[in-house]
Amino acid sequence: MERESPDKSQDNIALSQPEIVNRRRLRRVLSKFFRSQIVGGIENLEKAAEFVQREGAGLSIKINHFSRSDPVQAMLAATMHPALADRRIVAPIAAHQTLPKWVKLVERSRRVGVELFP
Repeated sequence: MERESPDKSQDNIALSQPEIVNRRRLRRVLSKFFRSQIVGGIENLEKAAEFVQREGAGLSIKINHFSRSDPVQAMLAATMHPALADRRIVAPIAAHQTLPKWVKLVERSRRVGVELFP
């Protein structure tokens, strides 16, 4: 059986215009409280961005996670590059990180193109 090539316009990787606007607003606010700096491996981020642009595919970023701010700092660092800034983010999250329930973190994160999976 022949495998069909995916239709890149339907790939659900790129963000919608409202998600882009929301993410840029959130990034502006978060960057004031969470400083991100790529100490080593900036060339790897550049290679990753080139791959994403060339292949039109997604990217998996793995981080060591020592504090609650690490995932936010990783997102800010990864979205510094224009090729990655407006791409959908999918991330696992521990169930206890969605507490308290009234915050509705999983639902609210979708507004900025982030899919969280507790």
